[in-house]
Amino acid sequence: MSELEIVNKYLMVQYHPKTMNCWEFVKAVYADLGKPLVDIEEFLVGQSASDAPRIAREYKDAMVEVSSPGVFDMVLLDLKGKLHAGIVLSKGRFIHLTKAGASVMRLGNLRWWSHIIGYYRQVN
Repeated sequence: MSELEIVNKYLMVQYHPKTMNCWEFVKAVYADLGKPLVDIEEFLVGQSASDAPRIAREYKDAMVEVSSPGVFDMVLLDLKGKLHAGIVLSKGRFIHLTKAGASVMRLGNLRWWSHIIGYYRQVN
């Protein structure tokens, strides 16, 4: 799927704490891209943002941290001490799911930039 197809398909998705949270959202997008993710939901949902380095170590065979993100890389953020995940798009944007629903935002926006933990690319 193209970036535009992903945005069009997922922009209207609504948050549901048990069935469609930020991690389920990322997994659904990656599945549509033909890149199913290793399920780390038990580590991501509700985990402290300080757990990000441990999670990265545990999943080093599935995801690798990158300093320059590309389209469809994952971005991890620290939102009020909790981990949050989104998908990098072109032109410095990302798509993610919050309680308000799915949206596309600018990564460079101070609101988000200061919360970025890192960018991760799936291995394979």
